[in-house]
Amino acid sequence: MTSDLVLEAMDRKDVAALVLLDLSKAFDSIQHKSILKKLRAIGISREATEWFRSYLIEGSHSVRIGYETSDPRPILHGVPQGSILGPALTPSKSAKNLGLVMDCSLTYDEHIIQVASKCIGNLCQIIRVEHLFHSHTLVTIISSLVISKLNYCSSVWTNTAKKNLGTFHRHEEI
Repeated sequence: MTSDLVLEAMDRKDVAALVLLDLSKAFDSIQHKSILKKLRAIGISREATEWFRSYLIEGSHSVRIGYETSDPRPILHGVPQGSILGPALTPSKSAKNLGLVMDCSLTYDEHIIQVASKCIGNLCQIIRVEHLFHSHTLVTIISSLVISKLNYCSSVWTNTAKKNLGTFHRHEEI
């Protein structure tokens, strides 16, 4: 929606400003109990939730400076940094509010449909005003309004069905 407002302002030749927030640290403060509760709420099995519990609660970290290493300390909240599971452990409201639509089966069907629709809409709007910009500016606009949406949380949803990935590949050719 925000990108639509920016493009509409561009159509009217108004000045538009967009403020972006870096939410990369947003999940460092999530309590483990909240994550587990949300996993159960979306229908993750008891066994899988227990595995996630042991992964989260039994985790620890230490700091090494030169040859000195601190004693291990428990990780009380958030998810282990650099883990591939980090983005996947933010389902339900948190992930949806951040632009990732998840379902109980983790198919990401609705996410793919919504992202493809937004990208096509943005591309159509860009095409209407492309004559107003230099090619390098168009590349920046397309990267900001389309490519960024395709890449957002892709490490989480790329395990989707081939039919969904085909949807993106077909739209890349446009």
